[in-house]
Amino acid sequence: MRNCPGELGLAESDLGRLTLSVQAGFIVGTLTLAVTGLADRFGASRIFLVSSVLGALANAGFVLVAGVFPVDSLLRFATGLCLAGIYPLGMKLVIAWTPKHAGAALAWLVGMLTLGTALPHLMRGATLGLPWEWPLLAASVLALAGSVEPGAASGWRYCCCRARCSDCCRWAEARRQPDTIARFQPPHLLRIAMTPRILLLSAYDAASHQRWRNQLVAMCPDYHWQTLTLPPRFFQWRIRGNPVSWLAEPCLSQPWDLIVATSMVDLATLRGLHPQLATTPCLLYMHENQFAFPVSEQQQGRLEPQMVNLYSALAADAVAFNSAWNRDSFLRGVDALLNKMPDAVLPGVVQALTEKSRVLPVPIEDRLFVDQGRALNWRCPHLLWNHRWEYDKGPDRLLAFLQALEGRSMPFHLSVVGEGFRRYPEAFDQIHQQFAGHIKHWGYVESRDGYDRLLREADIVLSTALHDFQGLAVLEAMASGCVALVPDRLAYREYVPEPCRYRSDESSPEAEARAAADCLEQIMVDKPASTSPDAWRASRLAGRYRALLDDLIAGR
Repeated sequence: MRNCPGELGLAESDLGRLTLSVQAGFIVGTLTLAVTGLADRFGASRIFLVSSVLGALANAGFVLVAGVFPVDSLLRFATGLCLAGIYPLGMKLVIAWTPKHAGAALAWLVGMLTLGTALPHLMRGATLGLPWEWPLLAASVLALAGSVEPGAASGWRYCCCRARCSDCCRWAEARRQPDTIARFQPPHLLRIAMTPRILLLSAYDAASHQRWRNQLVAMCPDYHWQTLTLPPRFFQWRIRGNPVSWLAEPCLSQPWDLIVATSMVDLATLRGLHPQLATTPCLLYMHENQFAFPVSEQQQGRLEPQMVNLYSALAADAVAFNSAWNRDSFLRGVDALLNKMPDAVLPGVVQALTEKSRVLPVPIEDRLFVDQGRALNWRCPHLLWNHRWEYDKGPDRLLAFLQALEGRSMPFHLSVVGEGFRRYPEAFDQIHQQFAGHIKHWGYVESRDGYDRLLREADIVLSTALHDFQGLAVLEAMASGCVALVPDRLAYREYVPEPCRYRSDESSPEAEARAAADCLEQIMVDKPASTSPDAWRASRLAGRYRALLDDLIAGR
């Protein structure tokens, strides 16, 4: 700026005033960051980017007001203020990127700062004979260019780490999901730097968990998501060993605005092994809880899965359950377990868990909801049983129910669909043989479109489950226009009308089957309209999900 004083008539005191304005702004900025803790509440890359852009604008704006007191001093003060969001935050970013080589990284950074301090003199020397405004404008352009790299690096630095946690592979995963490809686009570098960064952990990534996390990302596109998953097998090892499996994951060394973990994640151990996560807010999403999950005879008396759920809930800042029944059974289970302990049980544990718990269901896609009630076949209803082919879904109770209908000579069509396994209860084979004349669909429906058509073709969706933490299969069918016929237990009480719930009798499948047949007979007489579970629509739940994420990120 050697030509600036002469051209503008600035005295030496004016140059001193402008220089002191920059320094004063830097001091005020650093004090503000220290007092308010903004650097800990918001991502360093976002503060860096905003400071760089605003600083570049303030620096370039000086060209228009140079010599106009006090506007020129205010712009130089603003430039110094923005520098406070660049130098200290740059150090924080470098350490976060290379925690194992922090010393060397800081040495490089100090060297670059020295070069940066001398850069204006080089720029002035390179523009001899040109107007004094050129170095200022060139510095602003370089500041804008430099603002992109830290934001991009924080979001994509480990894009080549492992497939299951990279943004590139998140894009590839979305391409394999036709229903999400239209809603997902690779985020722009600037958007990555400005949006909150959320790490989603799924330690037992079963189909229902995959569906939920894909919906979550689709419903909340204003966040930068990364996902870390493990395959749904080897239950005992997964629920206790996932922190070991993820011990060397680069994603866990990055700074995050929020961690979202599913119920199989050992969140307490994970935060202990990665201390930098201890100050990151965490949301635990409980698809199920091990206190109410039916176990086999070999698993009786095993406390490890229950303790993982308990420790994770205690370590989380908020716990969301997919149903009130899931939440209540978890809290009752924790209370019962602690009451069995001999001593040293801190009072108030259940109350603390209650206060941080809320119900936030897995959403039902809007596309499944029929616009208006459809005509149902009450003379010969099409019964749909659409659950996993496992013992806890009550296939023996389904067999007893169908036998009760046959004993009463009640007409019906039958579809038994759902995810099957190599080993499944023998009751399914008996049903297939005994009621072959009634069957319209049997086994797993490979096509999602085909399954959706089946939901719209059926008249009554049937459940005989002994456990169901939310009942997505029933909710989907109800959204598609089916009338529900379910036992009066579990989460069904939250959305199935009372006349459509038959008397529960877990001790006697035969007695429960007779109650279900009685209920069906009455339904066929009353011909009730289908009840649409509108409160479970994705469009209605999206706002609640976003509000929870925003509150946790903001520390509320």
